[in-house]
Order: sequence, then structure tokens, then C-alpha cells
Amino acid sequence: MEAIIQKKLLFEPWGLGDAVIAASILREAPEKFCLVCNEKWLEIISRAANLSGDKSIIPVSLNYATRNRKSVFDRNDAGAINQTENFSEILSIRGDIRDWLSARKAFPGVPIRMSGWLPFMIRRSRLLDLPFSIGLLTIRNRYEAWAELAGISFENLKKTYRESMHRQAGGEGDVVVHIGAQWQSRQYPYTNQLVANLKKNHKVKLVAGPKDRLPAGISENNVVRPDVVTLLDTLKSASRVITNDSGPMHLSAFLGCRTTVVSRVSNIREWLPPYVSVAANIQPKGYRPAPKYCSDEVIDGWPSVEQVVKIFEAHSE
Repeated sequence: MEAIIQKKLLFEPWGLGDAVIAASILREAPEKFCLVCNEKWLEIISRAANLSGDKSIIPVSLNYATRNRKSVFDRNDAGAINQTENFSEILSIRGDIRDWLSARKAFPGVPIRMSGWLPFMIRRSRLLDLPFSIGLLTIRNRYEAWAELAGISFENLKKTYRESMHRQAGGEGDVVVHIGAQWQSRQYPYTNQLVANLKKNHKVKLVAGPKDRLPAGISENNVVRPDVVTLLDTLKSASRVITNDSGPMHLSAFLGCRTTVVSRVSNIREWLPPYVSVAANIQPKGYRPAPKYCSDEVIDGWPSVEQVVKIFEAHSE
């Protein structure tokens, strides 16, 4: 009699980018895993991973994982989720005690294995971050961390991303510039000039999320705010994509788009998806992000428009 395989839970209730990183593990072995993510991302991840109608994604809503949280100590209790399936283990790379408590509440009795305790503490201490910020130690990449914790080959994950890029290669669609970011401090402030430069040689479509604030010089008339289905179709049909270090970067790479990220406020090494090119000038070297990382203030030190265009044009097959 064939043994029944109990799935493992990938517990990631935070932002879109976090959920997409975890979804990259789910895509590698959907028969082995289920993803727990914020209910806001259920439809977009289900469609991006071709799991619509599937039960591989479990939605949750936890206030501490949104920009409405009052402090890092905020935690709302996650009631038990009505699941008939038995899970063998809960996995998380974040190392946040609030995640541990919420997972324990939502899935009582299921063992929890978390690998991110040290990076979580380092992010909050200049002293602990010092060896990383001066370049003596290298920070971990979250895609690699998830693959290691889940027992998935990172090389196979990279291969999946590469094959997705090959399927998308040669597109004649627009260059999509997605300005989205949860905080305005993470938005490229020279988007208006960047778009003007790109339009000299490309047809450009400017895209934003439903509630994204617009950078200086960008009017509402110049921006498309697509729904989930339209956004996925827009990215899939794009010839290339430029994003901030944000959820759309992870989503674009997940879909196989040739993606260039403009980075400034955090070490992109920690977040970088496979085969995404980076335009950066100044950025932190360690785990700690730049001051005012979670704010709506505009931060200086971004790469110039010319730097971004040079990296973007070089990122071709």
C-alpha cells in the first residue's frame, strides 16, 4: 500500500515579494508543500504558479505583517485554520517570534522549523551587522535560504527560472516600468526622466499597483493600474521589465520576464531572484537597511538614469 505523503507548510504571511519567494519552492514540488500567505496575494500567486482552484495555498491575514502595525512587537492571534489535511512540518526562514506564535496558534501540534533567527537579530543590531556591513561576511539570499530549509536544489530552482526566461524570450511587447513599492522610500525618484530616456528607443508602459503613490513628475494619466489578471498578462507580454526592489520584481522574475531592478535602500543580494540584473549606486552591504527604509520619504544616492539604462540595455539574451 502506497504511503500517504504529508505536505510541509511554507509559512510566509508577509509581503508579496516574500510570498513569491516561498512560492518558488512550492512550484518546484507542489506535491510536497503548501504555502501559507497573506490572503491579498492568494489570487495573484495562484494564477502566476498555475494553481488556480488548487488547495496548495492557504490564505491568512495577520495585522503585524502589514504597514498598519504599530510596532515590531505587534502580534494578533491567528485562530486555528479549518484544515482537514494533516501537515508534517511548518517551515519559515524569517526567524520572527510573531510568526512562530501565529503558526503555533493556527496549526496546533505541527512541528515548526525556522532558520532565520540570526539574520532577524542582526537586522536590528549595528554591532551584530558590523562584519556583514564592512564585507567580512556575506549575507544569505532568501531564495537560497528557502531552498536549503525545504530540501530543494537551488540549482534546479535556478534552472526553472532560466527555462521560464527562455519561454518569454524574444517578446516584442512594451518595456514595462513598474513603479510599485510598499513604501515611497523604495521607489526610484527619477522615474519620469527614466521613462523619457527609454521612450527614445522603446515603447514604454508605466504600471502601478492600485494604491501605489506616484513618484515626482508622474501623473495619474500616464499610469496603468491593472487588476491581477491584466497585470500578469502585461508582464508576460513585455519585452523587458524594470522595477524597484519590491514585490513586482519577484513576480516579474517568477513569470520569466527579463527584469532589471533599481536598488538603493537594502542589500539586494538578500532579495535578488535568479537572473535579475541590478542597477545600483549606493546600498547597504549588511542586513540592516538604509535609515528610513520603512517610510514615505525620498532617499538620495540612487543610480543615475544613464546607469539604469546602461544595465537595462545590457540585460539581453
